[in-house]
Amino acid sequence: MNRLILVGNGFDIALKLRSSYKQFIEQLMIKTCKVYEEDFSDYNDKLLIKHSISNTSILKYNTSNIPDIKSFVENEDIEIKSKILNLTILDIERKGWADIEKIYFDLLLDIYNIIKLKNQDSLRVEVFEEDRKEIKQLNNELSEIKKELVIHLQNEENKYFSKTKYPPYTCKKFLHPFIEEDFDDFTWKEFDLEGKKPIKTCILNFNYTNPFKLCRNDDLVKINVHGRLEDNLESIVFGYGDESDERYKEFKMLDENLFLENMKSFAYIRSTEYNKMLSFIESGNFQIFIVGHSCAITDKTLLNEIFESDFCKNIKIFYHEKQENGVTTDNFNEISFNISRLMDNSSKLRKVVAKKYLGCKFNTIL
Repeated sequence: MNRLILVGNGFDIALKLRSSYKQFIEQLMIKTCKVYEEDFSDYNDKLLIKHSISNTSILKYNTSNIPDIKSFVENEDIEIKSKILNLTILDIERKGWADIEKIYFDLLLDIYNIIKLKNQDSLRVEVFEEDRKEIKQLNNELSEIKKELVIHLQNEENKYFSKTKYPPYTCKKFLHPFIEEDFDDFTWKEFDLEGKKPIKTCILNFNYTNPFKLCRNDDLVKINVHGRLEDNLESIVFGYGDESDERYKEFKMLDENLFLENMKSFAYIRSTEYNKMLSFIESGNFQIFIVGHSCAITDKTLLNEIFESDFCKNIKIFYHEKQENGVTTDNFNEISFNISRLMDNSSKLRKVVAKKYLGCKFNTIL
């Protein structure tokens, strides 16, 4: 049996890579204010405007952490031009990258609904020029966020590899033997897994960062399915990825390609990484490790193909614990619920998802 490791943003964060959405926004705000303080004039880019009247100084803030983004924006007189960013500031502690992709799709849907209203008395839905301008503006926003994100992550990745305190991940735990507690009795005995290691192990990295650069093992396949920082910006996959959504199907029926520019399915076509993933999951039976990935709906097209594969025999969720008001909680159920939204076969879901036990704690894989 093989093993497929699904690596998401939670893994980077655990390795002390400052790659969360909140950390990205903090650095974007700080960068804006630093540029302003250099010449004391308005700062204006495609996402933000920093006005010249300022009540505070950026020097008063820890440059790696802003406790209250909303207050910071108000005090620094920052105008957020981007609709996508505006919709996240008030609830930034709870927002992740999947939420941003979903917000983009929802804003696209708002434009589409307005177009439908304009055409309610027509047999054919026509996209007018003012509508195209709105879609282009939204697509440009997402592209600009992607560009700023790549710059931010390149800086963070360089810091990561320059620090001896956080050595690059060795990947050894990805190659450990199978554990009986992860499997139902039938599967464990059918594949005779006692004491055996995976035949092949594949890291399917959804992050743009690559902390696995120094993992050198002949039995380890590494696939950067959403692109790599060192490649061109066009290779970075960032957008919406649920082609089973009925509204997405309506977008495809329109004679307007602007609606499809940031749909992940078309980005996968432009890359060889998706085909590499398909080759791996079709090469034999496999177990899945979910490591720091939320399994959000914005990756449904890809994840459904993996989870519904006849070769998928087990899904092990490495859950993250946190303390809140003296109470310990974890995200095992949240990830389980998300997986259920990605799978059409509920019977298989109950069969393949491994039960929760102490060996599934996130820190056991680090």
